Amino acid sequence: MEKLLRPERFNGTPDTTPAQWKHWFCTFTDFLESVSGDTAPDKLKLLFNYISPSVYTHIVDCKTYTEAFEVLKAVYVKPTNVIFALHQLSTRKQLPSESIDQFLQSLKLLSKECEFKAVTADTYTQKAIRDAFISGLTSPMIRQRLLEKESLTLHEAVQLALSLDWAQRNAEVYVTPQLHENYSATMDASTSLNEVNSSCPSLEAAAYKGTAAASKPSCFFCGRSCHLRARCPARTVVGYKCDLVHKMARYRVFSKLDLKSAYYQVPLRDKEKMYTAFEADGQLFQYTRIPFGLTNAVTAFQRVITDMITDNNLEITYAYFDDVKICGFGQKDHDRNLERFMEVATKYNLTLNEAKCQYNLTHINYLGYCISNGTVETDASATSLAATLSQQGRPVAFFSRTLTSSERLQSAMEREATAITEAVHSQPPVPDQPSENQPTAQGSSDSTPNLQTSPEKDYL
Repeated sequence: MEKLLRPERFNGTPDTTPAQWKHWFCTFTDFLESVSGDTAPDKLKLLFNYISPSVYTHIVDCKTYTEAFEVLKAVYVKPTNVIFALHQLSTRKQLPSESIDQFLQSLKLLSKECEFKAVTADTYTQKAIRDAFISGLTSPMIRQRLLEKESLTLHEAVQLALSLDWAQRNAEVYVTPQLHENYSATMDASTSLNEVNSSCPSLEAAAYKGTAAASKPSCFFCGRSCHLRARCPARTVVGYKCDLVHKMARYRVFSKLDLKSAYYQVPLRDKEKMYTAFEADGQLFQYTRIPFGLTNAVTAFQRVITDMITDNNLEITYAYFDDVKICGFGQKDHDRNLERFMEVATKYNLTLNEAKCQYNLTHINYLGYCISNGTVETDASATSLAATLSQQGRPVAFFSRTLTSSERLQSAMEREATAITEAVHSQPPVPDQPSENQPTAQGSSDSTPNLQTSPEKDYL
């Protein structure tokens, strides 16, 4: 009997399957039982004798048979992934070459890896829905990530799938060609500032459409195909930055407040936190406040700050991202507005960066403009152009743009000339019958608009 039950030498390789190991170990166990007796040999020595040298290297340091067995089992028998085994069982189809009996036998073999247990009806329902959810996903990447988990509840599967789906959609946005700096604007000449801010989806759609035509010549100002400057729909649109400067030019006292860490001031809703999920060290984490780097973080933060100012009726308070300006016609007017803003900041738990805050100023530099005593000037440098249209000492309109790489090589006189011509072309034509409130070059010298131009510094 001993000779009949003697096993073959086990030649384990990286391709050895768990079934092959289990079969050999079963024959070796039967052989050990057949040689057991009063003078039974050492099990560990017998094991050394019936394995190949490559397998022996795994257990060379083992002192007992049990220890050696556990090491070899860990090498050749991998942990069973129940989730993947259930998926294989539920999606197994009959092959064209299989008979019905063969197909049934394959299903029985697969079921042994599923580790079925007696459960309640509710638990069985949850597992059935989980398996159907994983099998029905259209994204192979998400299905693969779910099947990598050794254990997974229905709730965990849904949360992980949502996080992966959101991450996949964001990745598709990053890999698509980016639109050039001046993307297409689909608004007409009568579009107001509020209409521009409320049409973000339209702008995104226009930007996507403009990507395909990015190689074609386009207008510098509106992004459409080249056309006459007089027909440009963007020539009378007032930018948000210029609108802020125009409003602030009326005041005499200012305070500059800086919100610390900007986006981190705004908490996320619980239902939106999962969309910021990211993986690190094999675990998923999510932000509790707006993180830097999100596509819509800028617009979301600006909207929150603007709504805070509007909802609390803060007077003469202007915010451009994390830069807040408190203004006043005089010191008392300014102090009253500043005190009111501080109360609202405390209410919303806003934190100020005191190192960057400045109070009670009569002269400030803001968005490339110097505002002082009701006048607006520009800082001179070789990076941008700016012009101010004034009437009777008061600013009426502003114009600015960055210089191109070739324009930056021009002399100061050439840049001044460019600023004058660009500023003139940027203004709408004067009608034949001007209204009494409209600036015009005709009339006395006191009412003639004064166009001041200079290269601008640090235009944002």
